[in-house]
Amino acid sequence: MVEEYKKNTSSKYMTKAEEEEENSFNGLSVSIFENGSIFEGNYHNGNFCGVGLELQANGNTYIGSFKEGAKNGNGTFYWFSNSEIYSGEWLSGLPHGLGIYLAKDKYEGNFANGLKHGFG
Repeated sequence: MVEEYKKNTSSKYMTKAEEEEENSFNGLSVSIFENGSIFEGNYHNGNFCGVGLELQANGNTYIGSFKEGAKNGNGTFYWFSNSEIYSGEWLSGLPHGLGIYLAKDKYEGNFANGLKHGFG
């Protein structure tokens, strides 16, 4: 089943019924957002959940796990503009745990709250 699901960024103008409907969406979907970003994957209670693909309007791409709408678990993020890659563990939308960051140099090691943590 493929459906288009647009997230309303101005939720303060939504009726109670519209807000409940948006926040309770469950299932597999391909979503195209007003800013040009695309998400393909599962939703649970209106949030990205499980394994999915996020293609941002600027070309940046994330393939991996989501929990409650944020990158969480294992995944890989590709920065389109500078060809950098992070592959590893995520927590609340940030690299956190073991991972590999490939840029001009390679860092393999721990990350904490989106930053390299330790010697790698």
